[in-house]
Amino acid sequence: MAQFKSIQFSKPTRQLSIPVETDGEKLMIVIRNLLSNAFKFTDKNGKVSINTTDLGAEIVINVEDTGKGIASDDIAKIFDRHFQVNPANLPNEGGMGIGLAISKEYMNLMNGTIHLESELGKGSVFTIRFPKQLDKDAATEWRSYISNVLF
Repeated sequence: MAQFKSIQFSKPTRQLSIPVETDGEKLMIVIRNLLSNAFKFTDKNGKVSINTTDLGAEIVINVEDTGKGIASDDIAKIFDRHFQVNPANLPNEGGMGIGLAISKEYMNLMNGTIHLESELGKGSVFTIRFPKQLDKDAATEWRSYISNVLF
């Protein structure tokens, strides 16, 4: 996507090996969703970056873009299911409006958080923060969630 849209994509220059005991599949869904949105809403010749910080017991991952940005009135609603930012002067960007809602739900289940800072016309920074090890209460809640959703 970066090559197709001529977007400068930067990621950590050295491979980080941080052992994490959490739901890796769900974590990858969250990261993939954040990167996908960053590329979708960043115009040609823009920039997207991902950075990881190891805080000892926690990990922080930032996905930053120089895209369209999100109006301050919409920031509080951006994690609501089916909410889509569609200013009148811009075409519908597609999607179902559930990716960020699911990302927030997954982060909550991992005892983590997802946060957005954005300025219209300047871009956005999504930050996820989660413990390296899923505690027993979160693991039990996670199994209960999976049972209720899948069975």
